[in-house]
Amino acid sequence: MQSEAGMGTVVRDWRLANRPGRRRATGRSRTLGAGSEPVGHELRLAPPRIVPRRRLRGRIATVLALVAVLAVWGWWLGAERRAVRALPPGERTALFGETMRGFEDLCRPPRAGLEQHCRRQASFLLNFPECDEHCVSLTRPVLQWRS
Repeated sequence: MQSEAGMGTVVRDWRLANRPGRRRATGRSRTLGAGSEPVGHELRLAPPRIVPRRRLRGRIATVLALVAVLAVWGWWLGAERRAVRALPPGERTALFGETMRGFEDLCRPPRAGLEQHCRRQASFLLNFPECDEHCVSLTRPVLQWRS
């Protein structure tokens, strides 16, 4: 059995041990001394997995299509709000008042069979800038009804 001094410095990282011209911290080169055995061994790694350009383009196109669909869906969800806010203020106030009266008549107190209609009306009322705290306090519970 050899002593530790006779074995030399063991380099644990095979990449560092096998680099040509690599100098050790003591300034000595990688050459082996007399009676020494080579340290480490060659590791054969699998080549890195390269994705073909065709697949990469397909993946990028899929992600871009998904982002576009989400953007269109988000824009579509805000269409009703934009339409309500585009109304002239007088017409918008009249429509809000009429819708609010109908909502209070049909949906307060809750009536069986009108859950879907009341949810649509509550959602519609929340699009108006005229919907104040009282309006919100009436419509929020209706949106949380279970069908």
